Amino acid sequence: MEEDDQLFEQYEEFRRRMLDGRLESYYDEETLIEVFDTAGDQNDDATRMAVLSLAARLHPSSEDLNARRAFYFYLMGDTPSAVEILQRPHGQHILWEILDLTLNPQKINPETGSDITRLLQKYKPLDDEEAIRVVDFAALTGQLQWLIEHAAEVEKSLDYPSTLYYEIASKASETHDNDTILQATEKLTALEPFTDYFWIMQSRALAEKEKVEDALQSLDYALAINPSNPEARLLRAQLVLLANDLANDEIRQDLEALYREYPDNTSVARTLAVIYETSGQEDKARELYLNVIRTQPDASDTLPLLLHIDHSDETLEELWPELSDINDQPNLVEMANKMMRQQAFVEASALMRAAWRHERLTYGFEAMIEAMYCAGEYAAIERQLTKEERPGFDAYYSPAVSLIYAFTVLRLGHRKATLEFIDSWLERSRNVVVPAPGHRIYQYGVETVMRCLESLLEEFRSHWKAKDGAPGVLRIELETLDPYRPRVTNDDMTLY
Repeated sequence: MEEDDQLFEQYEEFRRRMLDGRLESYYDEETLIEVFDTAGDQNDDATRMAVLSLAARLHPSSEDLNARRAFYFYLMGDTPSAVEILQRPHGQHILWEILDLTLNPQKINPETGSDITRLLQKYKPLDDEEAIRVVDFAALTGQLQWLIEHAAEVEKSLDYPSTLYYEIASKASETHDNDTILQATEKLTALEPFTDYFWIMQSRALAEKEKVEDALQSLDYALAINPSNPEARLLRAQLVLLANDLANDEIRQDLEALYREYPDNTSVARTLAVIYETSGQEDKARELYLNVIRTQPDASDTLPLLLHIDHSDETLEELWPELSDINDQPNLVEMANKMMRQQAFVEASALMRAAWRHERLTYGFEAMIEAMYCAGEYAAIERQLTKEERPGFDAYYSPAVSLIYAFTVLRLGHRKATLEFIDSWLERSRNVVVPAPGHRIYQYGVETVMRCLESLLEEFRSHWKAKDGAPGVLRIELETLDPYRPRVTNDDMTLY
């Protein structure tokens, strides 16, 4: 740990001098390698570029630095530059070989673990950067599990075994491979039991596997090491939510304190708001959601949470100027579709109607009508499609909208109007100009449903005339026929 602190201080000193324009005229090769690798740990591309610039001038023949340069260009998406550097004459180095295999996958041995075993036998010991690239290669080629299973042997090739397990856990987290994360963090917490972040990584993986009690136990270790760790405190509050322990005042008070310490942390604010909401304090939750939307650059994750407790037109009108980052049409439609998949129909409808009022929709019109229908807003749909609210679209606009309109009119109890509309639509559909082959198939499906709906209504027309009510099978068949089957309804399929 002392060595790590020294490397970080060296990196910070280099960075300070770089920002002040006071870099030394000479740095030895080892220092530049250490600063480059530490800057990589900090995701500091500016410092890494400065190191590579100095390296090209001071140590042009350094295998370590040139291989790092080629890999850096590859990781930044500049594959042509990486290939060009790789093709220059160079000596033997594990980074050259890994990059060559990465850029030329036909050279990869199909036998699992073969290339990694060969490289580890050929080049040892490995420094941290080299170990990271071995893990990257294993992840790229689907050999991460093999690497963790053979970690005891791999360790022998490393200066610092913790790097291996940390990188495995980090790579596994990208695909939510929690079993691999737990295997890696078990090793990490044994090697470095006083590193709080390793316990936090373990806790997250356990939480994703719904082992909440075990996850909380891992967090207890992290907080015993560093009681003020904000990530651990936030995760503990989130786990309390998962455990439905809403009466835990101590956790809520700690999260309130954490929010005061980090008022710009959206995850803290949202988690606290959810705790308020689930404990019946919706006013407090609403204020937190509003504050996040007004002060943070990206409100896309917060707006659906606000709409869950306040989807009024007034609130959306008040917030609309603050939603410039999401109120373009693709983002709005995707957000509404996500809400629909989560069966948040009322919220999706409110968002799409606000977008329509602000003229932000063209192709999203169908999505808006579908959301309104699933939210049970039948009278509003009828007004929208009969041009009482805004001209420009009618019930014949598209097959999907037409079908929704037919069921809408029926749910409003207008039996005669439903049959008249179906007859009219079927007549018009015979003369429609089909814009594309796929559209014809789409329309044919709608026609089929329309005809089935018409047949059902005709079959029970005598019951309407007799005022004696239709058999219960009518409602069942109509509900089955409805492709949207709204989950939120404010009617009882009024048919009489």
